[in-house]
Amino acid sequence: MLSKKTLFLGIIVVLTLVLFGCGKSLGQKAAEKYVETKTGANININDEETTIKDKDGNIISVKSNNTLPEGWPSEVPYYQNGTIENSSVLDLPGGRSFTMAINTNNSQEEIINYYKEAFAAAGWEKQMDSTVNGNTVLVFKKDKWSATVGTSIPEDKTGFSIIQTLILGE
Repeated sequence: MLSKKTLFLGIIVVLTLVLFGCGKSLGQKAAEKYVETKTGANININDEETTIKDKDGNIISVKSNNTLPEGWPSEVPYYQNGTIENSSVLDLPGGRSFTMAINTNNSQEEIINYYKEAFAAAGWEKQMDSTVNGNTVLVFKKDKWSATVGTSIPEDKTGFSIIQTLILGE
């Protein structure tokens, strides 16, 4: 049986390669083989999607096709004045997690104000609002849903990157 730590580290290695745009390179193939060997997970990588399935049938799917994560609930706000760079869906016993990365040239103030207003209007309760070194994290809760929004300045210092995660738990 895999430890959660080993599976998590393996997934992070593969996701890092996918999210940073590595193609079907020698490094990617080596990382894929390493993760499969260490975790026992089955990894399928193509140009638009990486799917990881562990021995217990848990699946994570990461897409780099600039779309909302498959199954994203229509009632959950997301910042539409940017470009979705990649998205993922993670199904595990007891819950489902959606994550997407959005890049925008809008100001951080515009982004944060949008999320505060949109989630409040949709009946979500703000749990956290923190800014440290120019990076902001917002956390909202509604029923069994938890939403986290993080903003950061990209390396090229142009615009902002937004990482939005939505978790449904039992």
